[in-house]
Amino acid sequence: KKIDFYKNNNEMKNALDREKTRTTVYINNDFTKKYKANANPEILIITDGRRTNSSQITEGYITEIINNFSYLKDKPKKLPITSVVSNSYNPNLSYHWFIIASLMGILPMTVVVLLSSLSLAREKEEGTFEELLVLPFSPFEIIFSKLLTCLIFGLLNGIIILILALIFFKIPYQGSILLYFISLTLFLVSFIGVGLFISTFSKTQQQAMLLVFVFMFPSIMLSGYTSPIENITPDFLQKMTIFNPLRFFLVISKGIILKNMNFYYIFLNLLPIIFISFFTVYASMRAFYLKSK
Repeated sequence: KKIDFYKNNNEMKNALDREKTRTTVYINNDFTKKYKANANPEILIITDGRRTNSSQITEGYITEIINNFSYLKDKPKKLPITSVVSNSYNPNLSYHWFIIASLMGILPMTVVVLLSSLSLAREKEEGTFEELLVLPFSPFEIIFSKLLTCLIFGLLNGIIILILALIFFKIPYQGSILLYFISLTLFLVSFIGVGLFISTFSKTQQQAMLLVFVFMFPSIMLSGYTSPIENITPDFLQKMTIFNPLRFFLVISKGIILKNMNFYYIFLNLLPIIFISFFTVYASMRAFYLKSK
């Protein structure tokens, strides 16, 4: 969409780390001197290996530009220019690294949303919802017990996926396990709140499952998993993604797993997840309180 210029290697690296750019081109100071002297100058192309398709496409365009630039108008002979390609965080452009790092958030999310949405709906179907209301527990305690149960299953699912990714797919885990599971916990809480909110207003399990699928597909489509956020059209949908915790967790998951993202950048993406978690859990508790009257 636009071309940015960076003063040094640190600025260029930070732009790649924060996904402000997909591809960078590094040209040495002696490029012109070597080019005029036919001394085989080099151009370094650094791509974001977390986006395998984008990396390959942009690399092809830039290589074509370099090849065309190699021919001078007054010299029909091609001058030697070497393009060196480096794929950050995924040197071999293994697409399954990106997919599995994303599924490590999507699959536990699917589990907790389904479990939480069916919990209260099942109580209504079996006629035990009224018995639940007469128990000597506050709405907060009832919702918290449902939330904790779903959270345990979601974390177990996350642990299993992580073990399988390390053993069978040889994912190069780079970051902190503790930071990853703290982030996963807060992320799952935000979606459990959504599931409990759906369950509160659903009369049957079938109705709850239908509402879950209506909610899940837009969440995945607007998360950056299927396509980059900046490519989503129309533009107002890009702005709506700030309300989707999956968007921020995918950045955290890929960042921790593939490149050992530091705490500062994790916190920047974790902050909106925390706010969304508080909002969804509060909304589910409020809905349950109103429904119990």
